Amino acid sequence: MSHRQLTHLGAVCLHPGFFLLGFIMAKNTLPYLSRAEVPWFKQVALITLTLAVITYATIIVVRFITPLTWGITLAVTINPLYKRILKSFAYPSLIAGLFTLILGFGVIIPTVWASEVFVSAVLRGIESLGAISLPSLWRDFLILHPQFGDVVTHVLNIVPLYEIINRLSAVVEAQAQHLLRYSIESGVHALITLGIVFFMLKDHTLFFRTLKTLTPLPSNETEILFTRILDTIQGVIFGVVAVALIQGFLGGILLWWLEIPGVIIWATIMTLLALIPYLGTFVIWIPISLFLLLQGDWIRGLLTIGWGSIIIGLSDNVLYPILVGKRIHYHPLLIFLFLFGGMLVAGSAGIIIGPVLLASADRLLWIWRKRM
Repeated sequence: MSHRQLTHLGAVCLHPGFFLLGFIMAKNTLPYLSRAEVPWFKQVALITLTLAVITYATIIVVRFITPLTWGITLAVTINPLYKRILKSFAYPSLIAGLFTLILGFGVIIPTVWASEVFVSAVLRGIESLGAISLPSLWRDFLILHPQFGDVVTHVLNIVPLYEIINRLSAVVEAQAQHLLRYSIESGVHALITLGIVFFMLKDHTLFFRTLKTLTPLPSNETEILFTRILDTIQGVIFGVVAVALIQGFLGGILLWWLEIPGVIIWATIMTLLALIPYLGTFVIWIPISLFLLLQGDWIRGLLTIGWGSIIIGLSDNVLYPILVGKRIHYHPLLIFLFLFGGMLVAGSAGIIIGPVLLASADRLLWIWRKRM
């Protein structure tokens, strides 16, 4: 097996982003020995060495599956606009650099910074809540609302509220500290994502041409597969943005009902938070509900929790599979399974990887049916 064939075999076996090695590796111009000139034990040793190198290379690449996935996704999403501008200004490196800077300073870097600020705020909030005396809060509430005295006593006898709050605080604090420890890794991932976006835009023609040479399909079937994958990526991005806009609108209705000033600004912030993996609109409505409860406004506080957790929170799980399913013509149940299954396996990158695997499997099975 030749050096070039081994390179292609390794690239196909690895993460989809690893095929970049096919055209960024230095070309070897040294003469090759024929298979007959190499003893069998050296062939076995070469195969073993190759598999070991490919295995460790895979481990390294999989560590960066999230920035690879999101970098490729962002590049694919903005590539049509990039090519349109490139027709008027034939400076691919300059235009790709401008897109990368805009994306970095406008979206990715603020997102990482906001995530870290949120985690720090959660830690400070937990420390503040730990200093609050819950029994005194209950007494103050009963003084203001004596008609609820029997109800509160009955609830406290059934539900171990203090124990639940303490456990919840411990869980939230542990998760916040876990996220805080990985803030440096998030920054590295952001830089890798921006680098992938730049080179994917600048060398997109070479990128897809190399990928096509690694695909064991004829050109027409390869085009069918790639078209389906690109449509799926764009459909997923459409679903993510659409659901974020809907959640921001629903959050704005909640804030308008609570008569909180600056509804449009806060609704915009909630929309942006809905786009961030593992964050969401709860960053806004949970502190508001806690504030209302601590102020003794139990009705509005509980209604805020209900609206935020049921109306806003479940809209993501319900609307996303429906919107994406209609966009890429799959049943919402399939989208639901592959979306959340992908997130369980690959984290935030699973939002893209799950539906892409579904589309790839669908097109490959379609190709096999046509061949039979």
